[in-house]
Amino acid sequence: SITRGFKSGGLNIYAGIVGDVVPSIKPESITAFEIGAKRSFNDGVFLFDGAVYYYDYEDYQLSIQYLDGPQLTNLPDVSVTGVEAAVKFNPTESFSLGASFNYVDSSIDSDLIIQDPFNINIPDKNVKGNPLPRSPEFKGSLTADYTFVGLRNGSSLIIGGALNYSDEFFHDLHGTFPGSGYTMWNANIRWVSGGNWWLNLYGRNLTNEEYQTFAIYADSIGDVQFYNPPRTIGVQMGYKF
Repeated sequence: SITRGFKSGGLNIYAGIVGDVVPSIKPESITAFEIGAKRSFNDGVFLFDGAVYYYDYEDYQLSIQYLDGPQLTNLPDVSVTGVEAAVKFNPTESFSLGASFNYVDSSIDSDLIIQDPFNINIPDKNVKGNPLPRSPEFKGSLTADYTFVGLRNGSSLIIGGALNYSDEFFHDLHGTFPGSGYTMWNANIRWVSGGNWWLNLYGRNLTNEEYQTFAIYADSIGDVQFYNPPRTIGVQMGYKF
């Protein structure tokens, strides 16, 4: 596929308050190229889904942390190249295994000379060629599910688990404000009645992994960091009408 899209322009909320903030930004446009395939083998025992893509952005809209605050900025040229794939193995009707990965290579392809707010003693530098913020190169997952069928009153029980992994990344364009990668374990036990009721016991982030999901810089207070939820155990109940 070849597609073309755009994002409307906008206004900077800090215009007139902070430094020399540009009051308005241009629309962002993208030309996306993608080629992929979906295949099943051996009567659905093996499933494959994969794609390679390339995104060509013009006037990419990005909030950049300057010394005196954030500013929404247009980057003239940005490109993103990626590969994503998923496989699923169903040896029996009750048991399934899955794996997926996503590789992303993002790049700023135009000149942008700015100051690093975390290293104010270093002269302004050109960040051309650097990756986009919060864009880990590699993410992957492994999943497993087993279904017990034919239980009392026609009910079934599904036990599943998932392992999710993400590379480290950077919150800024300069590569000086890192965000840690993570490995997260999730699990769930789901009971489905022979009728319309279901009950799900789930656990997320079972190893209580801690990592940053977002971070910003403010001149008055320094860097502000946001973290993922801690280990979470919960119960869900539902009724299907």
